[in-house]
Amino acid sequence: MKNHLTRTTLAVAVAAAIAGCGGSSSSLTGGGASYEAVGAVADGYLVGATVCLDLNENNECDTDEPSATSGENGVFTISTSTQADLDASIVVEVSSTTIDEDTGAAVGAAYTLTAPAGSAFVSPITTLAHAP
Repeated sequence: MKNHLTRTTLAVAVAAAIAGCGGSSSSLTGGGASYEAVGAVADGYLVGATVCLDLNENNECDTDEPSATSGENGVFTISTSTQADLDASIVVEVSSTTIDEDTGAAVGAAYTLTAPAGSAFVSPITTLAHAP
């Protein structure tokens, strides 16, 4: 219980610290514009989760939506060629085999996390705040 409370407290502190920080950037590459949504996903930092820009707002990562896989420390970078894509919510599909860095083990059960457009951090707290 204490470990869960500490992790929840840490998630709240991190979310509060980065609230208001934009999670998007842009740069010019190869003669064209490249736009990125950059951030981290945590319920304990999650490695191997699918993170996408939910263009059709169905709370799923569809094959035609820009996506990436979270890496070490839950970090993700989603690249897209359209700046308007950055106005979409962020969805994280956590599979049963996604690794929770706090435990070093697979999470065991699939679930979904969400956050509003431009968020640099996705967690259970952002999911609650983003719920309709």
